[in-house]
Amino acid sequence: MGADRIQVFTANDVERSLGHGGTSCAVLVYRWYTWALYGALELDPDHIDARAEEIGFLIRAPGIVGGDRDVAQRRIAELRSLAPREGSLAAADVLVRAGATGQAVAMLESYLAEFGDQDVPVYPTRAEVERRLSDARAELARAP
Repeated sequence: MGADRIQVFTANDVERSLGHGGTSCAVLVYRWYTWALYGALELDPDHIDARAEEIGFLIRAPGIVGGDRDVAQRRIAELRSLAPREGSLAAADVLVRAGATGQAVAMLESYLAEFGDQDVPVYPTRAEVERRLSDARAELARAP
C-alpha cells in the first residue's frame, strides 16, 4: 500500500462507526485499526502512545470485537509504571466513562500534587514556529 493510501484509525473512529449504525464500516475500521495498533505494540512494546491507545480501545470497544475493561485495568497499571502521566490520564478516562468524574478529577489533582507539571510537554505556539522558520530561511539566504 502506498503512503498516499495509508489511513490512521483510532478507537474513537471505531466507536463512532458503531454509534452511527455502520456495522460494516466499523468492522473494516476495526480490522485496520487493530492491525496497526498491535503491529506497533509488537515492534515496540514500551511505546507509550500505542499503549495508551490500546487502553482507549479496550475501554471503548464492545467485548465482541475485543474490548475488555479488566485487561484495560491491567494495561493501565503497566502504563503507570512506564509513564505515570499517561497512565493517570488513561485511568481518569476509565473513571469518567464509568460516571465517576469527581473521582477522576481528584486522582488527577493528586497526580499533579505529587509530580507537578514538569513532564507536561511544552509545545511552541504558531507564532514561534513561524519566527523560527523565518530565521532559518534568512540563514539559508545568507549562506554562500
